[in-house]
This record gives sequence, structure tokens and C-alpha cells, in this order.
Amino acid sequence: MLSKLRAAGAWRIGKFYLSEFPSLRIHGIENAPEKPGIYAFVRNRRVVYLGSTGRTIRQRLTEYCRGQQKKNRAVHNALWNAITEDAASFSIWVLPMPDRRYHGLPVCVAKGVEWRLLNSDGYARPEFNWGSR
Repeated sequence: MLSKLRAAGAWRIGKFYLSEFPSLRIHGIENAPEKPGIYAFVRNRRVVYLGSTGRTIRQRLTEYCRGQQKKNRAVHNALWNAITEDAASFSIWVLPMPDRRYHGLPVCVAKGVEWRLLNSDGYARPEFNWGSR
């Protein structure tokens, strides 16, 4: 899946780390686009989480550091545990995408691309993307 994202123009902006507090932080968050799009958390060149946002990618990524919403908390905890217990390293890849309009209605292209990637038979569902197809 990472090769597909890279071929589409995705790039690595940084990685997750634990600060001295300790809290989950992102080295390179300033490189995250202030546009909607797709983002992927990658460990050992394998996508472990794929997400999308209709807001800015930067806003969405910072929510994973706080882990306040239910879905964010589950991914936050999985990242936290893997970093603290396994010394895992997770890089963050992004692919900004413009929103479009269809007959005057807003369409989030990123949500459609995320859905297609997560529900294609050619890809295994990333391990942190829980839920049904």
C-alpha cells in the first residue's frame, strides 16, 4: 500500500516519538499540509494505519497525540504501546487532496480514496485499522 501512496505523490513528513513528559508527539508536524487528504502511519515500510480527513492533515494528526476521541484514543494507545514496549518507530506519510464539488455538493476525495484502499481485495487491512469492511 505504501508503494501505491508514494506513486500517487505521498511523502514522509516525520515520525511519532515520546517526549520527556512522557507524551506522544510528532517530529516534523510543521511539515504536515494544512489541506485535507490521506495520511498513513508506517512501521518497517508497512502501512499500519491509513486515515483521511476533510479538515487539515496537520489538525488531524495532532488529535492522535492527544488521544481524546474514542477512535483517536485506540490508535493513540496502540502507537504508545508499540513505542514504549517494542521501541517501534512509526513514520508518517501524507498525500494532500483537494475537495471537489458534485452538482454543487461538497465531496471529500480523500474519504473516497481511503475507502477504496481499505476495501480493495489487493490490500491487507492495516493492523491499526479496526472495523469491518
